Amino acid sequence: MAGVSWDLEARVKAPPEAAYAWLTDYTEDDHSRPAFLRAAGAKPGTKATRKFLARGPDSLQLEDTWGGRKFQSTVRFDRQAKTITIEGEFGYRAVWRVTPDGTGSKVQVEGRMQPSGAFKLLMPLFAGKMKAETTKDFHGHIADLEAELGVAPQAGR
Repeated sequence: MAGVSWDLEARVKAPPEAAYAWLTDYTEDDHSRPAFLRAAGAKPGTKATRKFLARGPDSLQLEDTWGGRKFQSTVRFDRQAKTITIEGEFGYRAVWRVTPDGTGSKVQVEGRMQPSGAFKLLMPLFAGKMKAETTKDFHGHIADLEAELGVAPQAGR
């Protein structure tokens, strides 16, 4: 197995502009707000921090600490296409996109992690856990988006 990939989507009752604006408003507490933690199934007392290493008009570099692990990434925004591309360590790459969906929006993330070297050999041991964590992270952000924008969650999630 060379890596792991995921493709997740959710429909939200918010206009695409509002959903995209929320998704691009990175803050230090993105992984520690109650709605995120609840939907992500985080254990009580989970510590999450974010440190901004650099900020530009259409990009940023950050370091997240989650469950004692640090992860650095570069985030790029394409406001016209309403996409967010995140690239990080261990061959991590994810593209979030927001598209119109009836009276709301569809939020989708397609991602992969393809480590190299020794980490490539270890990936089969961690692939299932990585996929589960990215799914929980996605649902956490969607729940937080809905809570912050004051929109009711879509049925079926």
